[in-house]
Amino acid sequence: MLNRCCQARDVATQQPLLPESANAFGIRRRRVVIHPPGCHVPGRGNGQSNHPHDLEGISAMSVTGTTDGQQPIPRQEQTRMSTQPNSTPPIQRLSRVQQLTLNTWRLASDKLQRVLDPCSILEYSAIHAVLAILHDVNQPIALFGRHASADPELALVNSLVANTSRADLAYDILDSAFLLRWNALVAGGVGPEELPPLRPASKSDCER
Repeated sequence: MLNRCCQARDVATQQPLLPESANAFGIRRRRVVIHPPGCHVPGRGNGQSNHPHDLEGISAMSVTGTTDGQQPIPRQEQTRMSTQPNSTPPIQRLSRVQQLTLNTWRLASDKLQRVLDPCSILEYSAIHAVLAILHDVNQPIALFGRHASADPELALVNSLVANTSRADLAYDILDSAFLLRWNALVAGGVGPEELPPLRPASKSDCER
């Protein structure tokens, strides 16, 4: 009897063990292996550490949860959206002096259209010569500063019309050239906002 028990025990010890991933009832189990920081994990790249301090890129991909059922927005994207500056530039307006200067240019252009005939070659040549020089100005506002120091351009106009009967139109020719450049720069609707016309003074304003 004792011999039979020993034989049964030996047979039981010779039976193959079940795999680690399944129990006696055939239910597969998942084995979780925890690797210490800095060790090499087989099948995971070149042995880089999985320590949280070594995975700096994970913080950039963190998301912020929502409670209204919408898709969460990455935190990095939220920061980019909140710090993005407004792309709409502020509206630029003319000063009163700049508006009066622009009105003077328009009056000069209207005057030349009245007094010059199509055969006024030197006068029109002076206008287009100054206009060609002003092509280095790319901002409408910059024309006013250029006009305040336009002695070289005025000298060019005088060199063409000084000995003609239209010598008194030198300033009008200069202003007309500046107006042509102004119209070219604001043609796309990107120019500064002009001021409304000054209203005539009423009698009550004069009494004050």
